[in-house]
Amino acid sequence: MDNKIFTVCPNCTYEFSKKQKIAITFVGGKMVIKCPLCKRYFKYKEFGKNEIIEDIEKLKDRKKGLKYKASEDKKKANFKLLDKLLYSNYKLTNKELMERLEISETEFYRTYGEKVKEIRSKYMQQSLF
Repeated sequence: MDNKIFTVCPNCTYEFSKKQKIAITFVGGKMVIKCPLCKRYFKYKEFGKNEIIEDIEKLKDRKKGLKYKASEDKKKANFKLLDKLLYSNYKLTNKELMERLEISETEFYRTYGEKVKEIRSKYMQQSLF
């Protein structure tokens, strides 16, 4: 390749020049280029051969934020434990709750913060003293 050629399509050997506008997308942190002639996508590699990608749409439409069963079960168990702890003593501090749940401060405020406020206010209203 000389300096004027940017890359070559591995399917139809179409040569992309550096001045040409190229439809470049990033899928999974890798550069993907669509060939204007054969309309196929290929993974660009600076060194070595480019690879055709057949299932580009599957890669793009992959679900994000998948939830794992183990972590969801852990959350449910922690919410039940939170409810029991605050039922017995709604005056527990957040730090004490974090220690008893054995979770980090970030995870506590990100996942359980709002729920703790709701549960605490509910049991505060029900208390007799």
